[in-house]
Amino acid sequence: MVSKRGLLILSGLLWSIAGFNVLRKGISALVSDHRWWIMLLAILIAAGFLMMFRGVVRKYTLRIRTLEGERFPFYRFMSIKGYLLIGFMMTLGITMGLIPGMPTAFFASFYTGLGTGLSYGAIRFFINAYTS
Repeated sequence: MVSKRGLLILSGLLWSIAGFNVLRKGISALVSDHRWWIMLLAILIAAGFLMMFRGVVRKYTLRIRTLEGERFPFYRFMSIKGYLLIGFMMTLGITMGLIPGMPTAFFASFYTGLGTGLSYGAIRFFINAYTS
């Protein structure tokens, strides 16, 4: 059983792991195909994910902070809907990686942007764990 702070930290850890792995793949692709427009696209995609994940983190943080009680099972850091969304996103990412002929530009821009957004979300969860 963990506290609400513990649930926020667990959220940050999950988002950190996901963000690091996706960002690593994106940067690897970006290094191999470093045309200026791919970098610009990665920045634009990152900006979109930053705005989207800001709201998601706020919503999840509010859900955790309004849970009734003091101690919770570790898996309560996310709702069932959240687990389903993560499962879908992982399945989609793995499937896209298996499609032959996917352009490097896609992985470079999309994965770099997504990984940046997820990493930002992780940082926000860690900050929220230590602020009221």
